[in-house]
Amino acid sequence: MSGPSRFRWHGFWRRTQAMLIKEFIQLKRDRVSFVMIVMVPLIQLLLFGYAINTTPRNMPIT
Repeated sequence: MSGPSRFRWHGFWRRTQAMLIKEFIQLKRDRVSFVMIVMVPLIQLLLFGYAINTTPRNMPIT
């Protein structure tokens, strides 16, 4: 990439970095959102981990 195209990508990464920093600051302020972002996937992982059993039982062999 050379010329104006390179500067376009640079601007994209700067905007992305600024947005990520802004979101992390917001998460630092709002503890409830942070807990929800972390705890909901963990609870789902535990529930699905125990609910899904791949051991076949009571299957006909014919």
